[in-house]
Amino acid sequence: TILVMVVLGGMSSVLGIVFWIAATRFYSQEQVGVAAVLIASMTTISYFSQMNLGSFLTRFLPPGPTTARSLIIRTYAVAGVVSVVVATTFALAVGDFAEPLRVVRDSPAHIAFFVASTLLWTIFALQDAVLSGLRRSTLVPVENTIYALLKIGIFLAFGFFALPSPLGIFYAWLAPLVPV
Repeated sequence: TILVMVVLGGMSSVLGIVFWIAATRFYSQEQVGVAAVLIASMTTISYFSQMNLGSFLTRFLPPGPTTARSLIIRTYAVAGVVSVVVATTFALAVGDFAEPLRVVRDSPAHIAFFVASTLLWTIFALQDAVLSGLRRSTLVPVENTIYALLKIGIFLAFGFFALPSPLGIFYAWLAPLVPV
């Protein structure tokens, strides 16, 4: 089981490299850079919005399904509200201090997508802690590998349509979160 987890973890990393190599084939250097900053901004906001609740879940998630479900939902809700507030503030202000990131606030739809993506990423990250807390950590590398495969597949679909902005990379990075 440990060997499978290590192999899947490594495979997920390799697939991440493949994703960025593919991105450089479909998008300009500037678009890849802006997309990378958008993704880094979103994951950083998500990380701080989790307020270390992942560690709390891993350590203190109770074994009973009813009690665990309630704690998981409350944890998702608290971290989710924080991530929505911070991501909204960021999306509305980002163009003022980083001109290339103005693409986020070009339209209400872009702002909504950035905020929703940050919320989904927060839940996705906490989900790994939930699986570990429920003593099902062997599912984490499987989940992450499936996410990486879907991300590449969706990116290639977006790449063939050549969305004319770094948002194509950002969308492909986040679209697999919904099914995973």
